[in-house]
Amino acid sequence: MHNRITGSGLWLTGEVPNVHGIIIVNGPNARVYSNTIDRTVFGVWACDRLGYAAGNEFFGNLIGLILCNVPTALPLEDGRVIGSQTPATRWATFNNDAHDNFDVGYLVIDGATGNFLAKNKAADNGRVDYDFAGDTERFGFFTPTSSANRGWIAKDDSVLDCGLENVIFGGEVQDNTAEGACF
Repeated sequence: MHNRITGSGLWLTGEVPNVHGIIIVNGPNARVYSNTIDRTVFGVWACDRLGYAAGNEFFGNLIGLILCNVPTALPLEDGRVIGSQTPATRWATFNNDAHDNFDVGYLVIDGATGNFLAKNKAADNGRVDYDFAGDTERFGFFTPTSSANRGWIAKDDSVLDCGLENVIFGGEVQDNTAEGACF
């Protein structure tokens, strides 16, 4: 709660490896509240189940908030390699503000299911404000589709839904049949 996390930004040049803000790998019921996170690859990388992210601000990141599954290949400083046992499941995300991120404000991907996104703000994100991803290899390895998520999106926020049985209310829905839309 109430952290200001600023990455080095050197990950943009390749001078340092990926820099992340907050990563929830394993641990249900995590709470991420009222943080400001900028200049990282993933502002908040949320896995496991029944967590909530509320009142956070994400800007200048590659992706503001990612509801995902940490692959069993995340190296720690001590040499151990970890990964999540459960993708993001039944997270509640609300009253967050994702703006001016390089790619996406909110990304729901890699088996994320049953999540709830409401009353979030998004603006001026590079590719799209909200991305509910389908099967993809965008990170260099296979990640399965998002499914059964619910999003209440502000009318001017862009949203791309390439997943299964996601229910999206509002937003400026992007054409998911366009060439390269669901990569």
